[in-house]
Amino acid sequence: MTLIIVSGLPPWWDMKLLVRKLIQAIRGKYEVLTIKSTKSTRCGYVRLSDMLDPQTVVNKINNTMFGKVKLHATIPDVEPALPSAVKPLGLPNPLRRAYGIANEGSLGQVLHAAHSEILEELQSKYAGLFKLSKTTGHKLLQAIAEDILNKLRWIMIKGTDLNTSFKLTKQYRKLHPHHCDFSLILSNFNNIERAAGKPPSALNQDDLVTPTDRPYVLSNMPLDKVQVICTKYAKAISMKLQNHISELKTSTNEEPMEEELAVQKVRFELKKIIPYIPMMVQIVVKDNILQKKSMYYRVRIYGEPFLPNKDMMLKFLKKYHAVKMYRSDRAFNLMYCKVPLTTLPKFAEADGTNICGAIMYIRLSDVEYYKVPDTMVSEMLSFKPVMPEQPPLPTSHTDTQDEYDNEWCETW
Repeated sequence: MTLIIVSGLPPWWDMKLLVRKLIQAIRGKYEVLTIKSTKSTRCGYVRLSDMLDPQTVVNKINNTMFGKVKLHATIPDVEPALPSAVKPLGLPNPLRRAYGIANEGSLGQVLHAAHSEILEELQSKYAGLFKLSKTTGHKLLQAIAEDILNKLRWIMIKGTDLNTSFKLTKQYRKLHPHHCDFSLILSNFNNIERAAGKPPSALNQDDLVTPTDRPYVLSNMPLDKVQVICTKYAKAISMKLQNHISELKTSTNEEPMEEELAVQKVRFELKKIIPYIPMMVQIVVKDNILQKKSMYYRVRIYGEPFLPNKDMMLKFLKKYHAVKMYRSDRAFNLMYCKVPLTTLPKFAEADGTNICGAIMYIRLSDVEYYKVPDTMVSEMLSFKPVMPEQPPLPTSHTDTQDEYDNEWCETW
């Protein structure tokens, strides 16, 4: 990552404001390290991602007016020593997404992000894959992860303009469509069985796809029924407590002992909270019996083979009162939203809905995923495009000018 120095900052510009101002000229990932003042000017130290050309960025800053402010950017011959105590400040995610700036700062990060998204999509769609892989000591998911990595490497070496995870996942699906995923799972599972001396078994695709996690169910009982029962018994408990405290005596005819005076004082204070007992019981029941979750549940929605346009998705999600909807900037066919627990059961039943030829797979966001070893992550992050001797065998052949170019909609 290259460091540049931006001078001519006004006195009222802090690091946060500098980050926001520079986005006019730097349409890429960067972070402000610190701001220093000299006798003649104030300078900001900005670190650029490897995906940006430093000289192009410097020229752009020097030729841009930031309101009435003219800045001057340079590339230092020797990187200056900066205080390590200052935490670098990068682009906030909402702002980065609004300007369409990718989060990856190197080709290695692009490879790692795309690999993670494709592996998570596979585990999300095939909800039973994680448990199946667990029976093999996760040899299955590790083998699948290695297959995906080899294919992604080859795509990045042979392809052009694949500088974001979004573009890479899209190109991967052009060459390896979703309908080939089950064959990938089955072939790797059978290979593991053969290596263990077992005959290859047949897997049922429908069983693997069926979602198993239901956050709106508590001990095999629907959440709405649990809420009704809790409300009913919370009222009964409150009445019992209120009646018991009301009947407590706070005075005696005889002269009380010191201990009795203390008891009477406690009872007198208890009577003061009688009106608040129902509310206190409700809080205890809610925190200890009902699920400790937000009123809204975060959900992933995968479109297969593509994600319909924004208007169609908003129309679909409006029926379930979804909020905070946004499209992933890492996976081309993924979006996120939050759905109220009250409509989550019906939303889950909409899994498999067909919208303009795209199947919607609705999955929960807080499920358990297999994570590849750290050594594999390091290998991806250090990726350099070097032509391998043999390309990975393609799952299927798809012309690059396929139906995605016609059906895919970028209006998000």
